[in-house]
Amino acid sequence: MSIPNTERLLLANRVPPAPGEKRRVLVVDDEPGMRYMARRVLSRRFEVSEAGTAEEGLELLETGTFHLAVVDVRLPGASGLELLTAIKTCCVGIDVIVMTGSAADPDEALEDAVRRQAFFFLRKPFPMTVLETLAERAAERQELEERVANHVRVLEQNLESARVFQERLLPPRRWKGPRIEIASYYAASERLSGDFFDYWRLPDGGSALFIADVMGHGASAAMITGIVKSQVRSLSSEITDPGSVLYALEEELAKVRIGSFLTALLVFDHPAEGELLYCGAGTPLPSPCCRERRSSGWSRPASR
Repeated sequence: MSIPNTERLLLANRVPPAPGEKRRVLVVDDEPGMRYMARRVLSRRFEVSEAGTAEEGLELLETGTFHLAVVDVRLPGASGLELLTAIKTCCVGIDVIVMTGSAADPDEALEDAVRRQAFFFLRKPFPMTVLETLAERAAERQELEERVANHVRVLEQNLESARVFQERLLPPRRWKGPRIEIASYYAASERLSGDFFDYWRLPDGGSALFIADVMGHGASAAMITGIVKSQVRSLSSEITDPGSVLYALEEELAKVRIGSFLTALLVFDHPAEGELLYCGAGTPLPSPCCRERRSSGWSRPASR
């Protein structure tokens, strides 16, 4: 059995119903009475279409969007199991309930249906309430999958917005101060991270270079990088010693209860004084109040 317009079918059957619309069910059975009973019980919640053969069922799939199919195993022409395979090949989002009352070996038909990814297998005769319950369970599962997919899609969009925001926090790749020339390249190992750098002119005409790493990854670490960048620039406009800037940064971060550990290097170049000052912070010391004098800076944990 050939599958007509496979690409079109694939696209048509991934669309969830619009708000207020019913999910659509395709019932394929060569017995008019069975189709009538299925329509009667399923139309309470679903919009039902009928077909007497697998070929007619595929024609309906080509022109419409369906979410569930109820297929008899024995059909004139192609079998219901062949139709099941065709549906699962071209219409990934459709759940298929297979039913049979005339298979020579019901257990073999059951095994074959499961292998072809049937949602459920029913042996005729069965109460119509069972079919109704199965259809409702399939619809509930689809609704849950769609909510999860929509939630993931929103998260992906938010993460992309956060990535763009974090990327825009970074300065130009090339920058030149009075005595310092900088070339940079940034490639995050994940979409969002706590690694960042910055450089800018100081009020006295000198240059500042800041390299830092906020502990962790993801949106929280990226958010903190924006806070840290803003605070360091603001403090540097008033404080001329990098060690004092990082001490003040620690106090500011404590006020907003940011407990993430921060490793940082802050360099000030003061060409008028002929000084290049630097301070490294974030390496844990024996005591959080301990200071270690270095050649041109201080070292102390930037967060307690």
